[in-house]
Amino acid sequence: MVDGQYGGIVYSQSNHKLIQQGKLTSTYEGRETGFITGDGVVLNTDGTYSPNTTAAITPDWYNRYYRRANVESNSFDASFLKLREVSLQYNFPKKSLKNTGITSLSISTFGRNLATVSDFPIYDPETAALNGDTILPGIEMGQMPSPANYGFNLKVNL
Repeated sequence: MVDGQYGGIVYSQSNHKLIQQGKLTSTYEGRETGFITGDGVVLNTDGTYSPNTTAAITPDWYNRYYRRANVESNSFDASFLKLREVSLQYNFPKKSLKNTGITSLSISTFGRNLATVSDFPIYDPETAALNGDTILPGIEMGQMPSPANYGFNLKVNL
């Protein structure tokens, strides 16, 4: 079974926290030098603009740019495609069960939550948060993705 969602926005508190702590690859820039020059422009005294050349201390820059109040820098497309379940079953032919006392026999294997395709940078865009007894869809606050499950079934009818 495959299912998905196209569109929507998810706000990621985990993205905010992990960037603030320097734990994501997007924080590599500036680590070696200790400084980063952010994109943008500065206003000149004559009213024109020039590219920004002012360096900031790397942790300070990331903490300010990705602060929790900057919702845009921590919001992402919530589109996804998920492989929810795959199963394979074999039914033994009745004539192979002759003289065994078994009327039917089948064996199957399955897997659930096998893959997610998404541009969401953290764990799982299909997420929600709780605020008391209210579910808030589209807010990710450290939720782990659904675990993959594997198993098999054996069905015997006498």
